[in-house]
Parts: sequence; structure tokens; C-alpha cells
Amino acid sequence: MRRQPSSGLLLALLWAASFDAFAQVSARSGVQSEARPNEFASPMILEAPLDLSPITQRGEPVAVSNLGEYSCQGVHLREISFRPKAASNRRELVVSVVLWTDKGHDKEVDMSVSLLRDGGVIASVRLLEIDAEEKSKATETKRMVLPASDVDNLSGLTLHVEIAVTAD
Repeated sequence: MRRQPSSGLLLALLWAASFDAFAQVSARSGVQSEARPNEFASPMILEAPLDLSPITQRGEPVAVSNLGEYSCQGVHLREISFRPKAASNRRELVVSVVLWTDKGHDKEVDMSVSLLRDGGVIASVRLLEIDAEEKSKATETKRMVLPASDVDNLSGLTLHVEIAVTAD
């Protein structure tokens, strides 16, 4: 006789499957390369789940480094990190990005980094004219101010990054 799995086991499996799907990074733009599905034309948009609660709860920085597999005209976002500007001020974050450019031409890149909750923007910052030279890292840092109403609830966010190559 075949034994039926318990409802608790089924719920655990469904939860694990939904968590795996939620943890995925999504990338999109107007034109995607057919030969290389992770290469996009400018502008490219990346979205990923984000939990910044370690910043407000313990003052610890948070880094996202699983975005580099996607490319916008040869420019990869290797890492984006968030850290508190000062221990006493939880509303101000320092946003740092690290870009890598494939072999070829130097690039100039504009980026916008937004934190979303339920589809709405709670904070955003623009990083303009980043000089991303061929086969090297380009790092840029900018300050982001969080609304006072969101400082104590920074879990369950969506990281929304738009990368635009403005010059080859």
C-alpha cells in the first residue's frame, strides 16, 4: 500500500520551491541577445530580492554579488553594497557599485539604484558618468537617504537597478 505524504511535508516542499523562485534575479531590456541570453542592450534592468535589516538592526553592511552574470553591452554589475553612513544615523546609507567591462571598448555608464516595496519606490539614487575601462573594475559610491517611516522595516525589499551605457 502506498503511503501519502503528510500535509506538513507538502507545505514545506511548496515553501522551499516558492523561496527558490523568489530568490532569482531577473534581468530585462528592450533587446536581448539570442546567442547569449544573459547579454542585453542598453538600458538593462536588474531586479532581485533584498533584505537590508542587518543594517538597521546591527549596523552591518549588506552586499549583493549575484548580478554579474548579466551584461549590458559588455558591462557587468559585479557587486552592489549598502552600509550605514554613520552608526548614529540609520537613515543614511552609502551605496557602492563595482562594475566590470569586457574586453573591447571603454564604456561610460549611468545607473539608477532603487529600493522598492510593493512596487513603489522608497529610496533611489543615480550614479552618473561612471568611467568603466576595458577589463578593469570601476567603483562608484553615493549616499542614499531612507524615509524615516521605512528605517525600521528594511526586509522584503526589491533591489531595482537600471544600467545604461551612454558612450563606447
